[in-house]
Amino acid sequence: MNLPGLRKYIQNHVCDDPKRQSPGWDAVIELYFDNWPVMEAAWASPQGAASDADLALFADLTRTTWSAVEEIIVVE
Repeated sequence: MNLPGLRKYIQNHVCDDPKRQSPGWDAVIELYFDNWPVMEAAWASPQGAASDADLALFADLTRTTWSAVEEIIVVE
């Protein structure tokens, strides 16, 4: 991924677990930026536009949601 200002990119894939029901999605993706303005600039960049244009090639957009979050580390 070539977004300007992107500091960290994590893919969290669902594992088969016979003790738990499937959550109904395949993965949670985490993108880390230093702050909100840096994140917005990344999506407004040509790389951000290209990323959005390709999204439907690998994500089911009918089941995809987005949210910006504030990370609070409780134990590290």
